[in-house]
Amino acid sequence: MSRPPFTRTLFALVLFWGVVLSLAVIILGLIAVDGMDNIKEWNTWMRSNQTALLVWRLPLYALTVYGWYRMRLSLAKRGFSHYQDRRLLYAEVAAIAVLALLELLTYRTN
Repeated sequence: MSRPPFTRTLFALVLFWGVVLSLAVIILGLIAVDGMDNIKEWNTWMRSNQTALLVWRLPLYALTVYGWYRMRLSLAKRGFSHYQDRRLLYAEVAAIAVLALLELLTYRTN
């Protein structure tokens, strides 16, 4: 099945910018760790900016939920079987559980 040229171009642009931004985040993280001289200072910085980082993550989570909701609506329009709906529900529950556990891990006490 061939996609229309506009859809392919849009998909290519989204993929390209996703890769570029991911690499930028990785590189900036490595530079930040190198600038901190050691992991202990990095952990101290992370703890002192914990609330600001949470405020930054919340809009990311909101955008992810919005995108997932839009994807689910488009899949529902196409129609899927009970088995496919169940698999999607399992993926949703797993994603929410992973994010919740990561957030709880962020706020655990040492």
